[in-house]
Amino acid sequence: MKVGICGCGWLGQPLASHLLGAGHHVVGTKRQPASAQALSETLATTVVPFDVMAPDYQSAAALLEADIVVINIAAGRRHADFDAYRDAMCAFIDRLAQAGVAHVLFISTTSVYGALQGQVTEQTATAATTASGKAHEHIEAHLRETYGEKGTVMRLAGLIGGERHPSTMLAGRQGLSGGNEPVNLIHRSDVIAAISAIIHQRQWGHTFHLCAELHPSKSVYYGWAAREMGLQPPEYQPSTGDGKWIDASQTLAQLGLNLRYASPYQMIADGQVTSDDPAPK
Repeated sequence: MKVGICGCGWLGQPLASHLLGAGHHVVGTKRQPASAQALSETLATTVVPFDVMAPDYQSAAALLEADIVVINIAAGRRHADFDAYRDAMCAFIDRLAQAGVAHVLFISTTSVYGALQGQVTEQTATAATTASGKAHEHIEAHLRETYGEKGTVMRLAGLIGGERHPSTMLAGRQGLSGGNEPVNLIHRSDVIAAISAIIHQRQWGHTFHLCAELHPSKSVYYGWAAREMGLQPPEYQPSTGDGKWIDASQTLAQLGLNLRYASPYQMIADGQVTSDDPAPK
């Protein structure tokens, strides 16, 4: 199949490498022309310049010829214009439909569940509270309206992989809230395996979410992780609520997946925090 990966960054680039290795023809995108050219040479495949906020569909014509497009475009910084992001993403989905792209996989976030407490499953109604969460909630709804049974949403918990770990940003901070709340994390390798399974199994018309199976408290886990990484542990205040924990057991069962990193502790304890190899197909 010809798979378009819109957003070949921290997640999209290794995903492209994995799908190329699986025998698919991959078309990727980067916002800057120079970056697109460099990555095209690195991956030995077509990578076109494309910015969803200022789309040039003539330059991105190869993307519109894909059978499947994976939309992996983050909103950006915390103070981004999420209304503009929402509108641009919805317009992009419309353009893909007009071009005849058969299937779309939208990479979303578990922030659409907002401040819900307790167990969250794939059937839990969304309750976004942040600007980012509300934007993703709207884009998901638009995808379902536009693509119906030909579109799928994958909501991801907090992402870890390569050099990326929340402890590097939390180290030494004091007075953090929610110390008793559960951690919801997922490793990039497991995300790549799940996306690959959706494509290979033609799992369209679904809403999935992905998270490690173990949920230690923030104060316990991030304190431990900081010490393991040689950093100063953060200090948390006790939480006023129980927080939410993402139960991805239904997604894993439907896709026939066993997480490589079912526990956040494995992501460091096994010396694999820098491992980017996707789980076996």
